[in-house]
Amino acid sequence: MLLSGCSAGFDDIVTLRGPGLELTPQPEAVPSTIVAADGTLLATLRREYRERVRIDEVPQVLLDAVVAAEDQRFWQHAGVDAQAVARAAVRNLVAGEVVEGGSTISQQLVELRFMPPATDTLGTKAAEAALALQLEEDFPKEWILEEYLNTVYLGGGAHGVGAAAWSYFRAEPSELSVSQAAL
Repeated sequence: MLLSGCSAGFDDIVTLRGPGLELTPQPEAVPSTIVAADGTLLATLRREYRERVRIDEVPQVLLDAVVAAEDQRFWQHAGVDAQAVARAAVRNLVAGEVVEGGSTISQQLVELRFMPPATDTLGTKAAEAALALQLEEDFPKEWILEEYLNTVYLGGGAHGVGAAAWSYFRAEPSELSVSQAAL
């Protein structure tokens, strides 16, 4: 089901359509380097660690685990999962506080890459939903999942599955065991 010829990069999205929705990708942090007088690299300092991977380098078990945990109907919906939103709303209402979210992988990607840091409000969630619908109109699911897998924060300064695989297991994503992928 994966597209092998999908070569669009996230930087190919300059703006998304819609009044008031012309947002640009949020910049990634750039590492600093410390170099000796002779030019020898002594250290690289990063706030964030990123290692981009292509979706075909990620084991199917890891793809399945991410979709199962984050957005079970990812392959069926068009960017917003009304059933997940309703379920989360009911659980949050019963609990009297926010205990569950209903955002899809597409909505999370929009929040991570396009939205300025902000407090979640009904307005920001509506904007995320509108942009997620647009994103899914313009790009294949495989591309969206690949961008999410390269963007999501996975702890320890690691952004994306490539950085997390290396940070936690000193391995490439393709080398992860089933139990490592599940973690």
